[in-house]
Amino acid sequence: MSDRRSRELERHLNDDPQAEAELLARGLRSGELDPERLRLAAYVGHDPARAALGDLAPPSPLDLETFARGLEPWGPEAWTRAALGAARTSAKFWSERHTELLPAQALSAVAAWIASPSDALAEEASALGHACYELLDQRQGQAAPKGRARSPSEEDALAFRETRACALTALCVATPGSQGLRTAVLAIVAARERLALSEVGVGPGGQSLFRRAAEVDRLGHLPELNTATSARLARAAISAPLLTYALT
Repeated sequence: MSDRRSRELERHLNDDPQAEAELLARGLRSGELDPERLRLAAYVGHDPARAALGDLAPPSPLDLETFARGLEPWGPEAWTRAALGAARTSAKFWSERHTELLPAQALSAVAAWIASPSDALAEEASALGHACYELLDQRQGQAAPKGRARSPSEEDALAFRETRACALTALCVATPGSQGLRTAVLAIVAARERLALSEVGVGPGGQSLFRRAAEVDRLGHLPELNTATSARLARAAISAPLLTYALT
């Protein structure tokens, strides 16, 4: 899209949805807008894009994992951005309790690859992703070093999802095809589960959930960690970068 068109769209964003829809439709007819990018915006749930496409707008699944898997037609450019948006929520949680910078460094490498994809940057991101896994192994069974005191089981449950979300996001840039998409979806699930753990209250019930969350050896075991709030927050973290990518 031209710089002029981008600036014009920016003026309409969150201003006049009908005017934006008309502008998008004109851009589509003139060839200034990539139809697949507009379809992505509609898939994310952008109402003006959906209005511009009309009956050609793709359905936008409500379920977070179904939505993430549905990014397949738009390729690694889309699903890596989605994973990065979700993983950044987990990295923020990590940095509140730890001084170790590996998770943030892994996500910075992913952002660098998105800005300028190359084999060298993919390898760098992959190496940092593996380092995040090693960091998690080193931290197993340790209490959080700062902030509110947490038991080892609580810290394991939190750190597992924080480092895993960042590691998987970093690994997906060097993972081809459908396996790359699956890796991105798992990163999003890890981030959603970490957000859900923020909702767990104190008391015996919360302690029990943390213990079970620390014991699972793969994601998706605990239905309690698929909450409406965590899914909504993860979806918002995914949608913002995807919409920016789709409309600029």
